[in-house]
Amino acid sequence: EGYTPAVRDRQLVPWIPAIMAFYMWAVVLAWGRCTGDAVVTGLAGLFMSLSGWIIYRLREITGTGARNLGITLIVYGLHQMDYPFLRPVEWFAPFGFWLGFLLTLLSAFFMVELVMVRGFELKKPEKRPSVQPGVHIIEPKEIPGTVEGLRDYPVLAFVRNLDAPGEWKAYRITNVGGENSIGPTGLPQILELAVSYLNSAREITPVVFLEGVEYLRLYNDFRGLAKFLSMLKDYVSVKGGALYIVLERGAWNERDFNIIQRLLL
Repeated sequence: EGYTPAVRDRQLVPWIPAIMAFYMWAVVLAWGRCTGDAVVTGLAGLFMSLSGWIIYRLREITGTGARNLGITLIVYGLHQMDYPFLRPVEWFAPFGFWLGFLLTLLSAFFMVELVMVRGFELKKPEKRPSVQPGVHIIEPKEIPGTVEGLRDYPVLAFVRNLDAPGEWKAYRITNVGGENSIGPTGLPQILELAVSYLNSAREITPVVFLEGVEYLRLYNDFRGLAKFLSMLKDYVSVKGGALYIVLERGAWNERDFNIIQRLLL
């Protein structure tokens, strides 16, 4: 269900041969013949740009790392594609070399940034509330009491409408974007952040708070959402943490709500 970035990228695949043919035709038209080094370098640049575009499309899942790497690879690929046309221009040779060198360094840096696991600096709270490990399904009316009880605790929260306390590490689920925001299709990114948080919580009982499940349901098929909730529960359980999930009973049909309850409880 849905018209996701992955679907759009797959729809791009049939166009790749046409793009390659057009590019090679442009090389032949410009130089009157196809030289081996020009074609190889240009096609390598073409595939690099396409790879950069696909990585860039993953920015909703992996955040700024995919965005930065994707843009860099797109620019680097375009720079390589200009080789057949600018090769004879003597003044451009030094500039092209240093531009390629800079883009190589940036690509390597952003690749490392993308694969590095983000950690959390978690401080022990002065007042440690009693945290009961396990899964806690709460209704919207129970949010104020739950938040108040965990106000000074280093909770990892994914929220839709809630204004999280200052001690919480909160990410807003929204399509608008912005700092510390996650798109509603970014379920893998939520899992990635949760795992990083759980691995960082060595001296406290980790607490993950999830609000806006109904909003996530609008952008994800039920099977995918159910798998996501089940995996999140498993990760939290392995680390002996607590998972608070806000569910509005009236927003679900009985079958789907019962499935979620069975998976979580």
